[in-house]
Amino acid sequence: MSGLGLVPAQTIGTVSVQIQHSQELEVLDWGCLGYNEAFQRQHTLVEERIAEVSTDRLVLVEHPAVATLGRSGCPEDLCISETTLRQKGVEFYR
Repeated sequence: MSGLGLVPAQTIGTVSVQIQHSQELEVLDWGCLGYNEAFQRQHTLVEERIAEVSTDRLVLVEHPAVATLGRSGCPEDLCISETTLRQKGVEFYR
């Protein structure tokens, strides 16, 4: 990835959580999954949780190379063109 000017994710610390009462947590390991597919699955999980038909869930997922541009982002924020990203096999989502 260094040829793209992207920096791999790094662990910057840990979080310790103390749970006051017993609560179930389901851990889902989706392995390597495309960004769009994972995004759609997450929406389904949120709908299930809001409807109270599921417990809390922790999703573990890795994506192939992907770049996203947030709601307030604009194409000028990119340091590399969308075309170049795609040529290098990087998915791009707005």
